[in-house]
Amino acid sequence: MARTNLALLFRSRIANQDGWSGRLVGVFLAPRTGQATHVLAKGGFFSKPLTLALSGAQSREDGALLLAQGAQGQPPGRGSVRLTAITPVSLGGRSVPLQGLILDWRTGAPRYILVRHAGDIRALRHEQVQNLTSGSPTARLTPEEIAALPVYRPDAQTGRNAADALQAVDSWSGNYAAVKMQVVEGAVYLSGNVQLPVQKEEAESAVRRAKGVLAVQNHIITDWDLRIAIAEALAKKGVTRDGYVSVRSVLGVVNLLGHLSCQVHLDNALQITRAVPGVRSVGSYLQLDATAPEGEPARAVVEPPSPTP
Repeated sequence: MARTNLALLFRSRIANQDGWSGRLVGVFLAPRTGQATHVLAKGGFFSKPLTLALSGAQSREDGALLLAQGAQGQPPGRGSVRLTAITPVSLGGRSVPLQGLILDWRTGAPRYILVRHAGDIRALRHEQVQNLTSGSPTARLTPEEIAALPVYRPDAQTGRNAADALQAVDSWSGNYAAVKMQVVEGAVYLSGNVQLPVQKEEAESAVRRAKGVLAVQNHIITDWDLRIAIAEALAKKGVTRDGYVSVRSVLGVVNLLGHLSCQVHLDNALQITRAVPGVRSVGSYLQLDATAPEGEPARAVVEPPSPTP
């Protein structure tokens, strides 16, 4: 899973690899590109704010922002715009306080602008905001659009919310027992297995509605897709050239049935199947059939999906 976002939440913990730590209080944007280049931080209530380079920053598991060694060096470029918690944001004609930014982790470009509205921290997409690099961010949204803005939550809480949302649509069937999720800066990464394509879509839809979820990347593998992938892999390697293999799968637990002409092909069938992404385990009910005719076309049969319980 590749990281895509980096959250800069004002008043959150910040540290660098030189041993310094404090609280994040602001961010600097380059005037031409709009990319975040530096942050403003304070080590204590009476301490002087420090300007620290953002290059190489990453989020720790405890939610703190970790800066690279030597971050206290080159100052922001001339004309850089400083944004802090006292920067007003015009949201639908009403002034609301800025709470931070969520950046593209690779480029430093803002993806979301975080504001406080109606008791929650809301996430505005970058394209919804004008005049950000002038220091007067403005979002001309209707009341309906404002009400639909996603809520920002720390990753741990977002993960709990997403898990509860998935459980709510799977309270008794167990369709999503093999689904895994990971949350990184509001983006939820779904993986694992389900039986049917409609369940893959349902899982994404449920998680996307959870508080704190800003984006979803769905890498869940369905049993139907998995069976096809295994059958194609076996045929490509010539394993089924002189035999017959039936592929069955339930939530990534695969069983191979049929007959093959030699022990080498039996062994290869297991090895190839285990290597297919999404396979959780493999059971073999293949039999050795030395009398299989040579030159028979490759046959790997995909069993139809099992009905949902």
